[in-house]
Amino acid sequence: MSNVAGLSKWIRTLPNAKSSVLMIIILSFIIGVLLFLLQPVSVGNGLEDFFYGGAFGFVVFGLPAIITGSTDQLWVESLNGINLKAKHSMFLALVSMSLAGIVSIIGTGVGLIFNMDLFFNSILFGCVIAFGFNILVILATIVSLCGCLNEKDHAEHAIDPSLIVGSWAESYEIYPNLAWDGGAYYTFNEDGSYLLEAYDVEAGHSSYTYNYTISGGVITTITPYGSTSYKIVRLDKYIMEWQKVGTEFSEGTLISDYKRFKRKN
Repeated sequence: MSNVAGLSKWIRTLPNAKSSVLMIIILSFIIGVLLFLLQPVSVGNGLEDFFYGGAFGFVVFGLPAIITGSTDQLWVESLNGINLKAKHSMFLALVSMSLAGIVSIIGTGVGLIFNMDLFFNSILFGCVIAFGFNILVILATIVSLCGCLNEKDHAEHAIDPSLIVGSWAESYEIYPNLAWDGGAYYTFNEDGSYLLEAYDVEAGHSSYTYNYTISGGVITTITPYGSTSYKIVRLDKYIMEWQKVGTEFSEGTLISDYKRFKRKN
């Protein structure tokens, strides 16, 4: 958890997407010039060779990096992955392109030393390494964040079941639009049974004894009519909230899918 938190703080310091794109353009131009210095290609005078090398570097390294930085965000979102922002994906593209450029320059230099033509092979090898690095970083980040979220989810569900023991009253006073001509009171016992006392203006007072179980942050109420499971959203000494498993909160489903309780004195 601390490692992921530290990584998150570092990620906030990354340059914005426009800055990364500008650095990609400049750096790819420099990489192309250096490659053409190691592997001379004469297309005119020295100035023309300089710009030709820079243009080559942009087309081979810079342009694919910009495209990769733009598409990484899209395909990660399409797979319901991490929230990858433009500045993250573009900076990753910058680092990947730099890696490809370094490999290409070193490979071309080694070929020059040993009198071997490794110009195109070095570029190809550098691009393969950059692609693998790009995918590896994204997958590693997804795995790390998933682990972080699982820990958080586990912590949320690591409730103290003993807190539920006692008397509670369904309470929705924080929802002024709810009109409820009645009431429900629960008394949960340590043996897994509970007493439900319901009051309705028309039906009057009634009481029932049922059973319940708690596992993994989910409480299941068991009655002769079947069982219903609720995720325990909140449970402390004074307030308890349930959300029916498979549903989302909505004020239109208060009492039925969402239940809120206050502990009785």
